[in-house]
Amino acid sequence: MSAVLTGAWALPGERRMIMVFGNISDQPVTATVHFDAAAYGFKADSVRVVTVTHNGASEPMQESAAFEQSLTFAPHNPWAREITW
Repeated sequence: MSAVLTGAWALPGERRMIMVFGNISDQPVTATVHFDAAAYGFKADSVRVVTVTHNGASEPMQESAAFEQSLTFAPHNPWAREITW
């Protein structure tokens, strides 16, 4: 069985959103993640994305306000993405 659990919390007053991912299976899972700031009611041309794992935070990446990425989720490995605009 492969399963990636997800969650998202938005703080529009702080122009911040957190997306959480956790692969609960014993195998890696690859999936395409679609993000569109407008779908969450955010008005932005671009967003700043930071990945946070148990090892700490990544360097910020600048992305367009709507993007998609193919990601591989390691088994039993939760992590989050902080998106600001």
